Amino acid sequence: MTVYLGKCEPILMDEKFLKAAVEEQVSATQDGLVAKAEGIHFSCLFTGILRIDHLWEFTSLARLDLNNNHIEVIEGLDRLVNLTWLNLSFNIIEKIEGLESLRKLEVLNLSNNRISVIENLDTLENLSHFCFANNLLEKLDNVLYLRKFKNLFTLNLFGNPFPEEDDYKSFVAVYFPKLTCLDYRLIDEKIVSTDQQPR
Repeated sequence: MTVYLGKCEPILMDEKFLKAAVEEQVSATQDGLVAKAEGIHFSCLFTGILRIDHLWEFTSLARLDLNNNHIEVIEGLDRLVNLTWLNLSFNIIEKIEGLESLRKLEVLNLSNNRISVIENLDTLENLSHFCFANNLLEKLDNVLYLRKFKNLFTLNLFGNPFPEEDDYKSFVAVYFPKLTCLDYRLIDEKIVSTDQQPR
């Protein structure tokens, strides 16, 4: 079941807000009632949010879409241990944090934020898709932090202010031989020159 609730002005997530959003969807379909009774994983999309809060009861949540909001801090996700897909793009986040308990997470979208360092993702061993476009990452070497994720095959770094002289696509292709998609395009074998070897 997908929960959508759009607002024009920024709002706070509270218990009343979440209850109304879920009940609106559950009452709209009989399947929703079955899903609620059986504890089937939910998928939620909220807009106009200032702060992530009051989600502790959503322990079966598998997908959470909080893109295009006003979120500054990644928080309040500790009990969402079944999340496999999280979209926090188009917010005003400056630091990666608060994701330690999301060990099942496979897809993480942090594009279009204000993050300058890739960090604090050590426990996300199942990460396969990482979108980090249009942030403030200047040091290309910081991307090497992601080499520990053996399942990572899709990476999006487009729009970060890497030094112009660096060919970051070749750099990434060399250091991530298992990566199949970079910036939403299949990696061309020609990108990796034969004389380039990881340092």
